[in-house]
Amino acid sequence: MAKAMPGGAADKAGNLNEHLWTALRLAEMLQGKARRIRLEPIGEAGTGIEFELVDDEGVAWVEQVKSGTATWTPRRLRAEGVLADAKLQVERGRRFRFVALGAGAVAFDTLTGRSRQSTTGDEFVASLSQEDKSALDVIAEVWNMTSDEAWSLLRGIYVKHHTIDDLRMIVDANLRLLYTDDPDLIRGELRDLCDEHVHRELTPQFFRDRLESRTFTRRLIRGDRNVGDALHKSLARHQRRVEHSEPGFGLVSRADTNTVIDTLCDPQGSQVVVIDGRAGSGKSTIACQAAALLEGRGWHVAVARMDLDGRIATSAQLGEAMDLDESPTVLLAGIAGDEPALLVIDQLDAVSTYSGRMSDNFDAVAEVITEVKCAPNVKVLLVTRSADLEADPRLCALLDAQGSFGRHTVGELAMKDVTALLEQAGVPVPSSEATLRLLCTPLHLSVFSRLSESARGRDYSTLQQMYEQYTGEVRRRADQRAGHLDWDAVTVPIVEYMNEHEVLAVPASVLDGANRLEVGALESESVLVRDETHYAFFHESYFDFLFARSFVTKGNDLRSFLLSDGQALFRRAQTRQVLDHLLATDLPAFYGTVVDLLEHDQIRSHIKALVVNLLRQVPAESADWTRIGPIRGLLASSWACSANRHGSMPPMASACGNNGSTALRKPRWRSANSYPLHELGPCESSAC
Repeated sequence: MAKAMPGGAADKAGNLNEHLWTALRLAEMLQGKARRIRLEPIGEAGTGIEFELVDDEGVAWVEQVKSGTATWTPRRLRAEGVLADAKLQVERGRRFRFVALGAGAVAFDTLTGRSRQSTTGDEFVASLSQEDKSALDVIAEVWNMTSDEAWSLLRGIYVKHHTIDDLRMIVDANLRLLYTDDPDLIRGELRDLCDEHVHRELTPQFFRDRLESRTFTRRLIRGDRNVGDALHKSLARHQRRVEHSEPGFGLVSRADTNTVIDTLCDPQGSQVVVIDGRAGSGKSTIACQAAALLEGRGWHVAVARMDLDGRIATSAQLGEAMDLDESPTVLLAGIAGDEPALLVIDQLDAVSTYSGRMSDNFDAVAEVITEVKCAPNVKVLLVTRSADLEADPRLCALLDAQGSFGRHTVGELAMKDVTALLEQAGVPVPSSEATLRLLCTPLHLSVFSRLSESARGRDYSTLQQMYEQYTGEVRRRADQRAGHLDWDAVTVPIVEYMNEHEVLAVPASVLDGANRLEVGALESESVLVRDETHYAFFHESYFDFLFARSFVTKGNDLRSFLLSDGQALFRRAQTRQVLDHLLATDLPAFYGTVVDLLEHDQIRSHIKALVVNLLRQVPAESADWTRIGPIRGLLASSWACSANRHGSMPPMASACGNNGSTALRKPRWRSANSYPLHELGPCESSAC
């Protein structure tokens, strides 16, 4: 493998950040986006710039890079000489780009951007806020110009912001797109070449020849059929997985898919688009349909799921989990060229800090989102629950850093559309409004479709009740299909492995001891879904249900379980399912467990928030308030916060008011928690 050449001029440590930006522009030049570059031109032409670059359209750019932690206000830009340098270079007929690494130059960016959006100086000034006008006054004074003259000069100035870490990831993604070697080595080589050829005009071919002479290997992705097949297979696998959770009598027609496609195809739209909604609302189906339709239109498409088994810390490791030999961003950008491409990242909530089960894998998503900045023709479609989108600070920060992102929130199905689908399929429409309302969630409708005809005539008010009925029926059907069925021998190892390892898919080897006919029967019944190496349940909520069912049947204590097992985020959905099960089967045990969890100082806030949010949804009678007497003050204050936030008082809070019991006391557990209860948002467990 090639090695970077030793130091010399390349050892100018103070220029490391500037070199990163230069490396990015060189990588773009090697991709055909620029014709030549001249580093530190001599004389006035080189004043205040790192290099001059002529792009593929023949436009001359001069670029200055500054790093630091202090904001680049107009006054600081004046003090550092940036404004004077920009004026000089633009008046020489070049476009000037100021690159701020670390701290941003927001006011300068706003002024330069608005100047190009305006057709006259007066229109420009009229578009500015008072704060922006004050910034313009500073700049015009430095340049000794009128506002109208400053507007004309600002039109030739461009501003870019990057953190050092993000810029390094973008550079490395570009270099991995070009070469198979370690990006660190290539960056080192490019830096040496630049420092050895300062003041000279260099072409893309010069850098290609020199890198080839150092035995760096070109990566040829464009037109590679193997890469295209691997990307397509990621979509095909996802389609099979999604189909397992679809209702047996078809899908309700909805406009969401076309709306998402229109958003992705908008040439002025955001590069990152989010589909969000409640658990089981059909987000994955909509994303999958959009991806398949766009592939049919000629887009290059790949799909990643974040509920994968194992540690995924980087974009390259995410690619490996997708059976790719590189980051999905790099491969999509490479094979697409200038054509449109789409990367779908489904089950993003699995890595959130709010309800996620594998939050450490979030870094891989962040790296992908950063990398995609180097390929504007590659769109990213994120699929997550609404609660995670709004409550996970890492996800919020990641999306805020994009400046803007598209968002489509998936709602419930219309009751009339569900009724029409059932009638079209020849299925009797439930007489119970509660059951029909339950079926307005696509996941619940899918489970309902798996029930026998007689079972569909019963009333259901919760998904858990339907799962109970479904489990009994599917066991009988699988037993008939295989001739025998040891249900526990197949499902218990899966549930235990998922619980112990905090994952949602298990290696196929976990079922080595199970009867193959029985496993096959459960696959045929779509209870289990298998890809090349792993098994999973058809929906994560069914794992939660089986875990809770077993947990309660064995007489386990939820508080003891949580205290002994670390209370990781993975436990949120399981806690919710156990409480749901107790609510449906043992009301005294349910309220006793609620009191145990909320009273104990060592139960963490994210678990307690879940408990309160569950209670907020319980249609309790006034008499039920007496069951949770020890914590009624805590709940009254917490529910009051929730009512203010969500616009309605919860049932049991109203019961509290009817009883006249509104005594407040300081929550004993508050000091042990990281966040106030009312800041944690609504529950979005898989069973909601």
